[in-house]
Amino acid sequence: MMDDKTLVSQVLSGDRQAFRVLIKQHERLVGHMIARLVDQQEDREELCQDVFLRVYEKLGEFTFQSKLSTWIATIA
Repeated sequence: MMDDKTLVSQVLSGDRQAFRVLIKQHERLVGHMIARLVDQQEDREELCQDVFLRVYEKLGEFTFQSKLSTWIATIA
């Protein structure tokens, strides 16, 4: 498992595989957060995708003031 700073750095440099790793490491967290609020499976899947799109868009603003997982959970 890659540490968060390395992972974020690689994603920001355009490494698509690193972003896949980020998704894989946090997909259960995001799924759990959304499932607590949304009943429909289709809606949950779409919202999970939206969360990771937002993560990708905002990753440059992440300052490591918290854990990456905490930041992602806040977005979810």
